[in-house]
Amino acid sequence: MTKQAEYTFKYDGVAITLPKIMDLPTGVVRKSNKIEDDLEKTFYILEETLPKNQMAALDKMPISELTGHLEKWSEGVGLGEASESESS
Repeated sequence: MTKQAEYTFKYDGVAITLPKIMDLPTGVVRKSNKIEDDLEKTFYILEETLPKNQMAALDKMPISELTGHLEKWSEGVGLGEASESESS
């Protein structure tokens, strides 16, 4: 079993901390499961869990850079898959 951890990086002078996947609020995960598009699901989770100043920094970031950080955060596992693998 892989233990995902908080993942922190800086962009535009702002420290952005993505929470441990298993520490995401249950309501956020439950509501995100209704979203079929993976990118929309990811942005919903980020918007619901990050402070406004961190989201504002992410909004300036090229999607290619954000994608790299999201892959490192989730260790290459999709958010839906991560919750399944953690419970095994």
